[in-house]
Amino acid sequence: GNGMHLVCRPPVMPDRDTIVIHGLRTADVEHGMSYDDMLALLLPFIGNRPIVGFCTQLDIAFLNPLVKRYMGTSLPNEVIDLRHLYSRRISGHTQGLSNQAQHLNRILAHYNIPELGAHDAYNDAVMTAMAFLHVR
Repeated sequence: GNGMHLVCRPPVMPDRDTIVIHGLRTADVEHGMSYDDMLALLLPFIGNRPIVGFCTQLDIAFLNPLVKRYMGTSLPNEVIDLRHLYSRRISGHTQGLSNQAQHLNRILAHYNIPELGAHDAYNDAVMTAMAFLHVR
């Protein structure tokens, strides 16, 4: 389907550790949009569809307080974590996560999906979406 890539200006500018992990420097985010402007675009884009991600608890823990402040409630969407879905698929049970499900690149390799570049939010979303289509 369609994709969306938004850059926000965080309330605290990235420090060295954040820059290493996400590759976003102060210069990359200083002209980004506010969280409210981002939500005004993101929420209609998501609509009532499920949210699919990898290690979703981090994303939802970040988004839900913003969404609650913005519209008075948390995200009502179903959240599907590819790690859990893949673990159930390859092991046949839901107890714990298999070692293979711990890293997105292992799931990508399992399905011969090319790695587009780690820790880039848009690339991570595209790779997770491709893996989801295989796992489901």
